[in-house]
Amino acid sequence: MVNTVDICENTALIIACQNNNYGITKFLLDEFSVINIVNNCNKTALIYATENNNFEIVKLLVEYGANINVGMYHDGPPLKYALENKNITIIKYLIDHGAELLFINNPNFNLFNSDCNYIDFEIIKYLLKYGIDI
Repeated sequence: MVNTVDICENTALIIACQNNNYGITKFLLDEFSVINIVNNCNKTALIYATENNNFEIVKLLVEYGANINVGMYHDGPPLKYALENKNITIIKYLIDHGAELLFINNPNFNLFNSDCNYIDFEIIKYLLKYGIDI
C-alpha cells in the first residue's frame, strides 16, 4: 500500500519529500517503500529533497539506496538541482556518493547560463577538482 500512486504518479514517499517531512520519509523507507519511482514530472523523492535543499532527507534517501544519477537523460539528476540551488553541502555529498558529472559537460547544460545563474566561486572551485570543463 505504501507504493500506491496518485494521479500524478506520486508515491507517499515522494509526497513526504515534497513536503520536507523527515519523520514520514523515514517511516516509509522503513516500511519498504520503493525509493526510485519516477513520477510523471520525471522526478523522484531524491530530486524533490534536493530541490527543497533538505540535506537531512537527501542523506537519508541515499543511505537507503536512492539512485543518485536518476534523471540523467530527462530533466537532470539531483546534482543539477543542487547546482541550481547553489547548495554546496548537497553538491559535495552527491559527488562524494557517486553522482555522475557527465551532464555538466553536456552542451545543453551551462554553468554560466544566465537563466540558471550557477556562478558561485566555491562551487566552481570544487567542480574544477573533478576536471569539469568550464
